Amino acid sequence: MKTFAMTMNQCIDPDRSGVGPMSRGELLAATTLTDITVESIDSTGLNITVQTAGNGDKLSMPVVSPEVMKGVTVGEHVSLELDVQGKVVKILKLAPAPKEEGGPEPGA
Repeated sequence: MKTFAMTMNQCIDPDRSGVGPMSRGELLAATTLTDITVESIDSTGLNITVQTAGNGDKLSMPVVSPEVMKGVTVGEHVSLELDVQGKVVKILKLAPAPKEEGGPEPGA
């Protein structure tokens, strides 16, 4: 079984005057995969393959449109937002890890 990190949110429903759990559809619509690395991009077949942090599992997922993959390159660290059908609807680039101070300079 493949496992990966997901963020699960609760929403405030003003009609119920409180915080309550999301419905299954809302939860799936709000699924986010975080801290993953882009392994390959297939813009014609509308698929992206990523490697998860930690155990390094590779996952291939459909993407809703080519526009979602614009500007994304192999090797980048990203977060993916998935819709109810499990298709990638948004790709957010994550900032690269900060350089450690006192370490060797690149090219040194």
